[in-house]
Amino acid sequence: MLVLSNNSINGRLPLFLGRMQ
Repeated sequence: MLVLSNNSINGRLPLFLGRMQ
């Protein structure tokens, strides 16, 4: 997993996980 800003991770984590699954 790439390490991004806390804001980016919080805002894109759900979308990233949702797209990966």
